[in-house]
Formats: sequence, C-alpha cells, structure tokens
Amino acid sequence: GFVWDTVHNPTIENAEKYLFHTQAKIENYEAKISSNLILQKTYYVRAFIRNSKVTTYGEEKSFISQGGKLPEIISIAPALGNLGDTLVVIGKYLSSRSSILKINQIEAKIIRSNQDSIYAVVPSTLTKKTSEITLINLNQTISAKDSFTLISPIIDSFDAKKGTYGDEVIISGKNFSESPSTVKVFFDKIPTSFQIINDNTIKAIVPNELDDANCNISVSMNNQTYKSIDIFSLLPVEITDFSPKIILTGGTITITGNYFSPKISKNKVYIGGILAKSISVTKNTLTAALSLQDTAVYESRNATVKVDVGGNIRTFDDKLLINDKWFRRANAPMDLFSVSSACSTCDLFYDNYSANCFIIGKTAYIGLHDKKDFWAYDSDKNSWRKLKDFPGIPRKYGTGFVYGNKIYFGTGMSGYYSTHQTPLNDWWEYDISSNSWIQKNNFPLATYKSTGFSNNDGCFMSNGYKYTYNKTPEYFTFFLQVLKYTPENDSWDNQVIGSWIDYTFSSMDFWTPCKSIGNQVYVNLGISLSYRSTDRMYIIDTKNNIMKNIADYPMNLSREVISFYINGKTYIRKKSIDSNDNSAFYYYDENDNKWKFTKTDVYSPLRYGIAFEVDNTGFVGLGESNHLYEFDPNR
Repeated sequence: GFVWDTVHNPTIENAEKYLFHTQAKIENYEAKISSNLILQKTYYVRAFIRNSKVTTYGEEKSFISQGGKLPEIISIAPALGNLGDTLVVIGKYLSSRSSILKINQIEAKIIRSNQDSIYAVVPSTLTKKTSEITLINLNQTISAKDSFTLISPIIDSFDAKKGTYGDEVIISGKNFSESPSTVKVFFDKIPTSFQIINDNTIKAIVPNELDDANCNISVSMNNQTYKSIDIFSLLPVEITDFSPKIILTGGTITITGNYFSPKISKNKVYIGGILAKSISVTKNTLTAALSLQDTAVYESRNATVKVDVGGNIRTFDDKLLINDKWFRRANAPMDLFSVSSACSTCDLFYDNYSANCFIIGKTAYIGLHDKKDFWAYDSDKNSWRKLKDFPGIPRKYGTGFVYGNKIYFGTGMSGYYSTHQTPLNDWWEYDISSNSWIQKNNFPLATYKSTGFSNNDGCFMSNGYKYTYNKTPEYFTFFLQVLKYTPENDSWDNQVIGSWIDYTFSSMDFWTPCKSIGNQVYVNLGISLSYRSTDRMYIIDTKNNIMKNIADYPMNLSREVISFYINGKTYIRKKSIDSNDNSAFYYYDENDNKWKFTKTDVYSPLRYGIAFEVDNTGFVGLGESNHLYEFDPNR
C-alpha cells in the first residue's frame, strides 16, 4: 500500500495509509486517494510492502493536495451488543489515524483503522440503552444511520416471594449470560451475591444488609437495570420473650425469637423510646445493652421493648422494669435553664441556680430565681408546663412556703454583688387553681437572708437567732426568732421557737431550716469558723417549742441546703457542693443518731440545684443543668 503525511518519511505506524487487501505480486499498483487531504497542503508519500518479518518502503515523493472527500459511514456491526464488545464501522474515505469515534458522545477506544473500516471498543461507561454513532474527522462530524443498542436483562419472575436473610431466590428471565462480567443483582438498592445458572436463570442470596421489609429485585447488566414487578418481602421478625425483666441501665437483655438479621447493626432495639446498643445476634437470640442515663432519658421505669428488623417492628406486651435507685426524668424546659452574666467581665452563672421549689400534691412549682419564669412539674405525668410569670421584681434569694393550695413568696435581693444589692420586702400569693399572682402586705423588713418554711403549726419566716446573757454562771441562751404569717388575715406576728444554751459563744452567724416535717423542723446552726468541718444540727418541735440536739452533719452546710423526706428519713445535701461531686447526700438515722452516706448515681452537675419529695420518692435536679432525677431507695 501507500503511506502519506505532511512530514518527511511517513511510516505505516504513524501516517495515513491505504491498504491493498490482496496478496502481493509483481505488477503496478495505484490508488486514488480522496480521504483526509487538506487543500493546498504539501504531502509526502511512500509505497510499502511488508510480510510477517519486515516492512520495506519505496522512494519518497511529494504532492500538493487538491483536497479530499468527507468520510462516509455505510454500516455498523454489531447493532446489538455488550459493553466491551468490538464495534466495527464500515465506510469510505475513513482516516487510519485521526478519526474520533463516539458512542452516545462517549469517545470509544479505536483498536485499528484504515480507509474503509474502524474497529473500536464499546465504552464501559456507556449507560444509554440505544446510542447514536458519530465520527469526527478534520473537524467534521458524520453520524451513522444505524444506532447501537446494549443488550439488557429481563426479569420474568422470581421465587420465593418471601424469605429471610441468607435464603436463596431463583430469578427467571432472559439475557443473563450475554455479558456475565457486567451482571449485578440488587434487593432494593442493596447488592447481593449470586450465581448465573444459565441465560435464563440466576440464583441470588437475600443480603444481610437489607433494611426494607418489602422491596423489588433488580438485575443490572451492561449498565441497564431491570426491576421486578413483583415484591420480595422479608419474613417479619418474631419475638417470643426477653430476659431479665428487671434491669439497671448499662445492663443487657436477651431477646428470643426468629428472623433476626445476621448483621448486628440491622437489628434495632428500642427500650423506653431509647435506642439500645445491639451487642450480639444468633439465629434465635438478640442481645442489647441499655444506654446509661448520661444521655438517655427513658419514657418511664416500666419501659416498652420494641424490635425493628428490616422495617418489621414488633413490640412486647410485657414491660421491662428499669430499677436504678436514681432514675432520670423529663428534662426541664431550656427556658428555665440559661447562662447569663452580671457584666462583661463577670463570671458566668446559671439562672436556675438556687431555684425556688414548692410542693403541692404531686406537683412541684419551680423557678423565680432572678427571673420571672415559673413552671410546674407534674410527677405523675412526668411533664412540665409554663405558669403565669411572676409580676414582681426578679430577685435572688427570695423565699416562701406553701399553705393549702397557695404559694407565698417574697423578700430577696435585686441587683448583682454587694455594691448593687437592694434588699426587698414585697410579698406575693400564687393561687394554683387560678394560675394567678396577687400582692399581699409587705414582709416587715427588707431582707435577703430570711428563710421560709411551713408545717402543721403554721407558716414561718426567720432571719436567724437572738440571745440573752446570764452573768453567773456565764452562759448565753439562744432563741430562733421567727415571724409567723397568717394567710387568712394577711398578717405577721413576732415569735421565738426553740432555745439552747451555749457557754462559749461560738460566733454563729446564721441558721438554716433544712427540712420541715409535721411539727418538726430540722435546723442547722451554721458555724462561721472555717476550720470546723461539721455543723450542729437540731430538731425543733414547733408545737411544743422543744429543741433537741442531734448528731452533727458531716460537713459545713453554709446557708443553703436541699433536702427531701422519704420512708421516714430526712435526706440533706449542701446546695453549693462542688460541681464535680454529686454524691454527698446523707440521711438521718434516729435509732443510731447518725448521718449516713447515700450514693448519688447521677451524671449531671447539680450544684445549687433543687430537691423535693412526692409520696416516698425523692427528686433532685437543675442547678448547672436542666436535668431532673428521681430517687427511690427501696430499689
């Protein structure tokens, strides 16, 4: 044949070429060339002859082109094929080196070409079922009249229509063996393992990763996907029992049943509305661990157990009893918990530090510390609701008590720190039945050091103690000074309750009523000397005006405590305890006259929090979080 190019010494490997498709013999050869010639361009041409061992070129000649003809596509073969097949384009005036062949605008790799045929590979990225064939040469684009079509799989049916993970499903259809290297099988969008039995049959395995309980089966081949009309359904998970029936958070339960997923993450267990951690699974058992209460807030101690496998959900009729002594309740609204600062350079503090808490029936009324917000927590329903805002000045260290179905509140301090403090003496009544506030007669003096309490003998406020001096023998007699409030006529009356004798005058600078029960009030007589690690404790009988010294509390309580009374025992904790230590609750044992330690298993910072009781259950919370816990020592 001949080779030609615009550069000297063209070769068969790099130049355009014209081939004679006959066996060579001694004679003259000539060809009229009309392809890939640019008008008025100088070309160099050589004849060549070759065998299996050597190629021999003739003398180089040159000519000036008079231009050429555009390529023509006569046909393509095959018209129906697979990815990776060799597509042959038959035509005229084709280029042996500068053609670009595209299938649906995707460039195909040309294997070889000459003046009348181009051989190219169908691209693996081709996704369109039927594609146009185009040829680009010398900036001219020519389209074939025929299209190329990818062979596609067809699904006629499959069996079985129901099954579980790992089961075999037989898919019947067509074309499965046409391009086996490109075949894929899917349940929904999950690929699975399979075996092509023949052109009409595939045996597929239900994948462990399947999430959807009801899905189509798809077969993909040559980037063409055929989706079944029929639906495959996972056999629904069956649950028969779980154990144990009583548990602590962090513990594990084992659920028995059938049709669990072999893939552990696909088995979801919800306990009390909280996703548990699935730990292990077998054909008939599933083990899961309850989340700890650092993040989990369970709906109830009597928790519903629900299992979700592949979208099939089953719920046990029996409840799981979460039996922790300390159990987290519903979070307080974030409106009740906010971080603020007195000034741009002041330390941050929490608005629900030292929140006031009043108990009527089974509802706790909480808020009012340095803000107007007032909320009710229903211990039976485990729910919070917003009450009418306090109409007075927002204050710190306000105090009060409960009388019947009404709350009385007032005094305290407005402003920040010593240079901006303003003592208050306004007094207010809140009626729970009407959700309304009414201002009453003022407290007799403006103060933020008063404490309030009420019991069977009435309603009391006190600023501390007074004393009398006896010279011979020398001693001091101390009395707790109170003002008794009578709600019926909105009046205050000066009284003293209790008395004790001190021979050393120990510079007591405050007293704290820690808990009022029936006719008794637990009282802490604070000691200002920093080296004292204990505090004197008394019980005052307000009915008989008797004051009894009991065992010292194990630490300095300062002027604020939180407490609750359950099962005939008074539990007390220092309110300002270190934020990293929630464990320092002690209860008073009358038989031994001792304060005994009670471990507090909570994960939340409760410094300056609240405490209260409903029936024989204690509650602790807020402070540096909006969390709330119940305490049941009988568990």
